[in-house]
Amino acid sequence: MFQLSRSDSGTHSIEDEIQQENYEEVVAGVINVTSGEKLTICEAVNKGLIPRKTALMLLEAQAATGCVVNPRNGVKFSVQSAIDLGFIDESYRKTLIAAEGAYYGYLDPRTSETVSLFEAVNRDIFPREQGMRLLEAQVATGGIIDPWTGKRHGLDSAVRRNLVDREMAEQLRQHGELMDFYDPTTQTKLGYGDVLSKCIRDLDTGLKFLYVEEKANVRNNRYRPELLTFRSAFRRKVTLQDLMDAGLVEQEVLDSFQSGRMTKEDLRDVFQPFLVGDEAIAGIFNSTTKEVLTICQAVSAGLLRRNTAVELLEAQAATGSMIDPISGKKMSVSRAVRVGLVDRKFARALRKAEQAVHGYSEPGTKRTISLFEAMKKGIVIEIQGIRMLEAQLATGGIIDPEAGYRLPALVALERGLFDHRMADILTNNPRDLKGYFDPITGKITNVKPAMSNPNGLLSQKVCDYLDQGRTLNDMLVLAAHWLACFDLSKLNLT
Repeated sequence: MFQLSRSDSGTHSIEDEIQQENYEEVVAGVINVTSGEKLTICEAVNKGLIPRKTALMLLEAQAATGCVVNPRNGVKFSVQSAIDLGFIDESYRKTLIAAEGAYYGYLDPRTSETVSLFEAVNRDIFPREQGMRLLEAQVATGGIIDPWTGKRHGLDSAVRRNLVDREMAEQLRQHGELMDFYDPTTQTKLGYGDVLSKCIRDLDTGLKFLYVEEKANVRNNRYRPELLTFRSAFRRKVTLQDLMDAGLVEQEVLDSFQSGRMTKEDLRDVFQPFLVGDEAIAGIFNSTTKEVLTICQAVSAGLLRRNTAVELLEAQAATGSMIDPISGKKMSVSRAVRVGLVDRKFARALRKAEQAVHGYSEPGTKRTISLFEAMKKGIVIEIQGIRMLEAQLATGGIIDPEAGYRLPALVALERGLFDHRMADILTNNPRDLKGYFDPITGKITNVKPAMSNPNGLLSQKVCDYLDQGRTLNDMLVLAAHWLACFDLSKLNLT
């Protein structure tokens, strides 16, 4: 049996509870996508939107970070106060009081000393599985909490302070293995950090809410378009209303969805070109040696010119993420540099190219501007900007940094993401776009032939797969990842 070290649990004043320091965001409540109703976690259980076990884990995460949140107004309480006020069921009391000890510490009944959650787990005072779940929630919301100071610490700092050991810290870093939270919408298990990333911030309270789709008993899908969300490849949440306002939703598709003939998953497939798009050129494939190389490895091996490599890597960064051609993993420029996928000497240029997705900071103001505006203001050199715009168009559409999804050329033109002169360059004068050196032919080409010419830069074997009607998923299953790779087997290196 374990006890909280805090003797006055649940009895201190509400004023004290709502002024807790170092509080970070947690999942505060649930929003019913179908009705737009804002619910407490317990109400969501009673309405059948989330399982009781998921609700308990979400509430545990709140308690483990120091307080329970009223999702309607953002006021924070102790577990006992929340129960007294009625927005948490009495049946959760025992488990949540125990979870609250992750913030205040636990009393070892054998020694009468206060110990941290980690130490309570080590001394078998607290169950290890539950303890890992609470620590994961603390890490996801800002860091391990020191029960003596209330301050949070990153994992390395927590190890130094004996709030966790190295083995536990490594387990917490590998958060993908701690998938205890059930997502009722996708019917998959997630880590707490993943659950947080799926949440949307409520404009009224500033709190994060889990959006859950109610399983209707009728055939009609009566969703509110402004609440039905998708996640784009550019780390943004996009609503159905956003896509409708952009003129990207055909009435036939909307009617099919509203009548129940299409599911949300069907809609996601329809909007895939706007939410994700196609992949940029990922790396180099030598069909003679059967070797896949990253672009930087190809430079080191003397197979690519440095300028060509920079341009290809810029195209990746400007279309959303750096790609590991061997594993298929996508990541930010900073992470790509950190894990060695990209040489540090390229980092500065690629971080600037990455802003083509998220926007550039206008000098002298706090305004975020698009790639085209950055070109007009001299922040980005025009020829470099044209290459990045071309790469975006070639992979599915111009990326609107404010909206967080891709747009067809005409819509991008209407939004001012380029002008008529630039549109003419991008769509009617491919000769103006020849900025990529083809190491096979020795000629300058543009990105589209580089991605699609079977006699040039694309592996013939991949073309054979495509001719057979294979999809990208087929390619991934075959561990090919050659769709976006150069074929250097024709190079004469002597």
